[in-house]
Amino acid sequence: MKKLFIIKAGSTFKETADKYGDFEDMTLRGLGTKPDIVETINACGGQELPAPDTCYGAVITGAHCMVTD
Repeated sequence: MKKLFIIKAGSTFKETADKYGDFEDMTLRGLGTKPDIVETINACGGQELPAPDTCYGAVITGAHCMVTD
């Protein structure tokens, strides 16, 4: 079965994660889909991206280090 991938590009602040979860948790809640078809890939941690033919779709999370003026 193909998966919907959440590509984790960074982590949120500890205080935010303690209250709401990390970026991938917030993204999963926002998608409103079944967790069993979703897999998180920790790209910022060096985890390899999935092969395109295994993907139903992909969402890339935010990262505080990419915020600009």
